[in-house]
Amino acid sequence: MSENKELEQKREQYQKILVKNLILTQKLRNQELLIASLSHDLRGAVFAIVGYVKQLTRTELNDAQKKYIERLSEGSDFLEGLLGELLDVVKLQEGNLKLYLEPTRIDKLLEQSLSMVESRITENVTLKVDLIPVEFELLLDKRRIQQVFLNLLSNATKFTEYGTILLTLTSLREKENRIEVIVDVLDTGKGISKALKETLFLPYVSNDMDEGSGLGLYISKALVELMDGEIHVYSEEGKGTLFRVEFFCDKVS
Repeated sequence: MSENKELEQKREQYQKILVKNLILTQKLRNQELLIASLSHDLRGAVFAIVGYVKQLTRTELNDAQKKYIERLSEGSDFLEGLLGELLDVVKLQEGNLKLYLEPTRIDKLLEQSLSMVESRITENVTLKVDLIPVEFELLLDKRRIQQVFLNLLSNATKFTEYGTILLTLTSLREKENRIEVIVDVLDTGKGISKALKETLFLPYVSNDMDEGSGLGLYISKALVELMDGEIHVYSEEGKGTLFRVEFFCDKVS
């Protein structure tokens, strides 16, 4: 009798766990649907704000008004980026995010990514790029590749007050009939603690105590995994951080 009772208790516990998991799964699904719906609705409003801001910049403005428009533009750009990240998360979790490949010069794309964050560095930081010679094009999703490196470079500029930020095209070689690409983003910033490394690529966990959605690294990791790759992070507090991005693609014949 005691064995039957024990088996019954285990069965009841298992059923309770199943029910809890089903409820949690449904809650997560509802959350994803809510985020997707709100993001689509809000994006329309944000686009309208961006459009009117651009129109206002074409009118005669005094110095105070120019400053207000500049702040409004910065805020709307941030909102637009955040909404894009939320939609990406939903697509990734549903398995609906697709890559659109086109012939791309990886060296030119990296140079362009670096130039886009140049205005964000302080006067005590040097921005450098080290590219190996590239004589062919790769089939890549330009927008998504740039999204990954803009995120990593933006983080580097945010956390580096002195020293250097270095973007390196480390390796470009044929491997198993494909091209393996390795790119390093190195900074001499404040570094990342061991505790923070554990949650670095989790969604909605920000690595910035002041601002940030905590989605950028999660999305970057997922995008690189879509390209059969991975992101490695090496860091020491007070000395800096190295993000190594490795992925595979095809060469344009």
